[in-house]
Amino acid sequence: MTDERVFRSIVFVVLLGALTMLFVLGGTGWPAAPDVGPDIDELAEDPEGYIGEEIETTGTVVNAEEALVELKGEEESLVLELEGIPTEELEEGLDVSFAGELTEDLTVIVEPHRFATREPWETAYMFIISGIGGLIAVAVGLNFWRFDRHELGFTPREQPLHQHLMHGGGMDG
Repeated sequence: MTDERVFRSIVFVVLLGALTMLFVLGGTGWPAAPDVGPDIDELAEDPEGYIGEEIETTGTVVNAEEALVELKGEEESLVLELEGIPTEELEEGLDVSFAGELTEDLTVIVEPHRFATREPWETAYMFIISGIGGLIAVAVGLNFWRFDRHELGFTPREQPLHQHLMHGGGMDG
């Protein structure tokens, strides 16, 4: 029994370490995406140096009628015109991601399938919905399973937690 507890504890620590490593690697962007051009500061410093090259970046719409997008880097900013996109989707303040070829007049020729818009609230919505989904998954798991301290593992409940609590019982542990 003691050897099994030690083994389970070691497996838990190893799996937790592996999970932590995966979070770190995911946060650093590993494996790195293929290099598709300069970052915003490099582009803003010397846009003429990237004429005729493929760029991929994100920016904020500053003029919807003319499809002008401002790219803000840490030190520099640059306004580019987008060509080949559906302008009816644009509105000022909208975040856009795009890829295309940079021309001499600082216009990016964008293929429609390489253009995406995102409202500012969509990122918050994504995290909130993911959090709610995670809470539901944990609640369902706790309803049918319990942690057994003596076995150092999860075991099925004899009776689902919500039924047990509705009939006046405490938490089975």
